[in-house]
Amino acid sequence: MTLDPGLSQYQSGLEGIEIARNHGLQLVPNGEHVNIVRPKEPAADDAVRVDLAIEIIRRRKDDVVAITSDRERTRQTLSAAQEALAKANKWVIDQLDLWDRLESAYRALWPEDTGCVRGEEGCIPIGAGGVVRCVSCREAS
Repeated sequence: MTLDPGLSQYQSGLEGIEIARNHGLQLVPNGEHVNIVRPKEPAADDAVRVDLAIEIIRRRKDDVVAITSDRERTRQTLSAAQEALAKANKWVIDQLDLWDRLESAYRALWPEDTGCVRGEEGCIPIGAGGVVRCVSCREAS
């Protein structure tokens, strides 16, 4: 199973498009090019930000154009990524089920062990990337 469903190839271009949107710029696909339309009469301090945004977009031009010039390829990537993400999600759900079943078996086999399965370190916190916590850590919180 691959963890990259093909979306990472678009990261730089997406960042360029997001920068444009966040600064009131409109990107208009034009074949193998993209036209940048400035906002009408930006405030003086916004004009400097708009100029910087345009410079960033120009530096990422090839990556932005890779998205804006080929609608069908972008759609196919989104479709393939959706399928890959669905498979990855199923894998995660299956692994969580196995985790739960194995921990349940562990607790039944060694009922005297009431501490965290990771020892004194404790389970990886959910906010720090953890996706599951043992019974002991769940009960302690």
